[in-house]
Amino acid sequence: MRIEYLLFNLFIFLGPVLSSYIYKGAKKIDYILFFKAIIIPAIFFIIWDEIVTGYFWYFNNKYILGLNIIKLPIEEMLFFFTVPFACLFLWINIEEKIKKSKENNSISFLLIFSLLLLAILSLLFGKFYSANVLLVLCAVIFFDIIIKTKLFSKYYFYYFLTIVFFLTFLFNGYLTARPVVIYNELLKTNINIFTIPIEDFIYGLALVSWVVIIYKKINFSKINK
Repeated sequence: MRIEYLLFNLFIFLGPVLSSYIYKGAKKIDYILFFKAIIIPAIFFIIWDEIVTGYFWYFNNKYILGLNIIKLPIEEMLFFFTVPFACLFLWINIEEKIKKSKENNSISFLLIFSLLLLAILSLLFGKFYSANVLLVLCAVIFFDIIIKTKLFSKYYFYYFLTIVFFLTFLFNGYLTARPVVIYNELLKTNINIFTIPIEDFIYGLALVSWVVIIYKKINFSKINK
């Protein structure tokens, strides 16, 4: 049904909102702070999506309302707010539980080197979607280093990313299994987990990590004023 992708976004948004009221131990959502953390990554990914829709992928009209801004369905734009919102709510509620003191700054640089190498190989083989997501994640890790949040150097952050990986399996599993999103097979590796391109997991990690990094920086500045 054409309202399905919209309901998907509503379900994702209401999960954290209801949880913050139902569960006594859940931290309350600071909606303004959440918005500040989400808005810049959301705008970036929306612009990127506008550029590549119809080339990297397109949307199945069976599951969207047909209300587009340029090429992008309104539901897809909401995706870049609802999914980071849910993951950020998860982060604020589990950070203290998984936090550990160990960190290794060389991890970030090793990741950047590895991602750049994979991106170059992807470009050489014409896998432009693969190269794009690798470069974006590389840029997010570099941003993490530059603003000194250094989350990618902390071991506990990878516990969170493992959960994000699982959530991507749920969220994108729905979008690709229906399918709401249909991909250009020529521009990706065609390595899939269930129906989900491996690139989607990298895409999700980049989006959510960027939001958490900004949240961490803003919240730290707020606390230390």
